[in-house]
Amino acid sequence: FFFQAEDGIRDWSGTGVQTCALPIFLLFLCKHRGKVVSRKQLLGHVWKYHHTLENDTRTVDAHISNLRDKIEANPKQPQYIVTIRNFGYKLIGPAMH
Repeated sequence: FFFQAEDGIRDWSGTGVQTCALPIFLLFLCKHRGKVVSRKQLLGHVWKYHHTLENDTRTVDAHISNLRDKIEANPKQPQYIVTIRNFGYKLIGPAMH
């Protein structure tokens, strides 16, 4: 996939995909490419939640699932957004210029 703030998200085949607030979410992951980002960090940056409950972090999981459905060739075996168990997510893969 590739992402440009002005053009949006393209899936693995190059087709544009419709998203809601996901560009902000994906941009945060892109800025932290290769680093593990916690669910709480994503909630704080994207949704401005600073006091979270365990149930709040499931919002992030749902958005990750939605994003994977749009950009991964096989969302069940993600190649770009990997889960770091009990912590968060990591965006991997080569940077696009």
